[in-house]
Amino acid sequence: MYKTHLKIQKMICLAAIIISALVFVYALGIMTNIYDSLYQAVNIKSEAGTGNKYAAGEKVAGATLYMDMQNFNHDLLIASIVMIVLGALLFVTNTSTRRRYYISNYIAIGLYSVVGLALTVYSHIQIQAFRTQFLTTVDFEGLKEFADMWGTLYTESTFAFDIHYLVFGLLVLVIIALIANMVWKLMLMSEEKALLAGKVPEAGASEEDSLTKKDRMRFIKNKPSANLAYLAILLDVIYFVSIYQSDVETWYYRWIIGVSVVYNLIFMLAAFLSSEGVKNYQRNYTYIEVALGVIQFIRIFILPVPARFATITVGDVTVQVMHGGQFTLCVLCLIASGVCLIASGIINKIKCDELAAHLKSLENQNA
Repeated sequence: MYKTHLKIQKMICLAAIIISALVFVYALGIMTNIYDSLYQAVNIKSEAGTGNKYAAGEKVAGATLYMDMQNFNHDLLIASIVMIVLGALLFVTNTSTRRRYYISNYIAIGLYSVVGLALTVYSHIQIQAFRTQFLTTVDFEGLKEFADMWGTLYTESTFAFDIHYLVFGLLVLVIIALIANMVWKLMLMSEEKALLAGKVPEAGASEEDSLTKKDRMRFIKNKPSANLAYLAILLDVIYFVSIYQSDVETWYYRWIIGVSVVYNLIFMLAAFLSSEGVKNYQRNYTYIEVALGVIQFIRIFILPVPARFATITVGDVTVQVMHGGQFTLCVLCLIASGVCLIASGIINKIKCDELAAHLKSLENQNA
C-alpha cells in the first residue's frame, strides 16, 4: 500500500507544478487578443514625472478594457509565480517522496491549497467581470471599422476569458488530490504507528494475526468517514444560517434563493444518509459524497460570489449585498464542507476495498 501511495503522491506533486506553470502561461496569454484588438484604439498617456500610463480617451467605445485589465493581469502573473514557488516547495519539503509527513509537509500542502483556492475565486470573479465588460461596452461595429482601417485584430471571441474554467478547474482538482493524499497519508501513518506499538501484526507475523486485524472491520463502524460527513453538514448549516439571516432590501427575494433553500435541505438529507452508509462500509455512498463535495465548490460561484459584488440602493445609499467578512465565512464553510465530504468518500473507498478483499479471502478459504 505504501509503495502505491508514494507513486501517487509524487504524481500529484508533479501535477501541482505543471498546473501552476499552466496558470502562468494563461496569465501571459490572456491579454494577447485584447492587446492586438484594443491597444491602438486607446489614447494612452503618461503622467509627467511618474511614467504611469492611463487612458486619456477612446478611439473605439469600450477600448479602455485593455487598461482596466492591466492591474489584474499583473496580479495574476505574480500570483502564478507564487504558485510555481509553492509547487516547488512541495518538492523542497520532500512532500512528493516522504514516507511520513512532518509539520513542513502540512505547511507546504496548506499554503499551496489556500493560495490556490483564493486565486481561483479571485480570478473567476475578475475574469467574469471583464468578460461582461467586453461584451457590453465594446462597440464591435466601430472596432471592425477601426481594424479594417488600421490593420489591427478584430475579434468578438471570449475564448481567452472562458478558458479560465479549464485552467482553474484543473488547479482545484490538484488541490483536492493533494488534500485527499494527505488524508490517505494520515491513515497510513496511523496504521504504522499502531504497528510499531505492537497493536497490529508486524511484517512477517503470522497470517492468522493479520486476518484478525482485518476481521475487526466486520464488527466496527467506519467512524472517521461518518464523522467527516457530520462535520460537512455542520459547516453547511453555518453557511445556511449566514446566508438566510441576511436581509438587504429585496436582493435575496429571488428564485435562486428559493432553489438554494431546497437544495440545502436536500444536501443535508443526502449527506446524513451518506454518513450512515459509509459508517457501514457501503461503497456506493462514496460516489454520492464525492459528488456532493464537488457541488459545494461549485456553489461558491452561484451565490456568495454574485452577492459579494452586487450592490443595491437602500434609501439614497448604495450598499454591498454581502460584506467581505460574511463572504469569507461563506466561502470557507463551503470549501471545508466539500473537502470533508471528498475525504470521507476516499476513506470509505479505501476501507471498502480492504474489507471486500478480506471477505473474498474468507470465502476462498471456506470454499
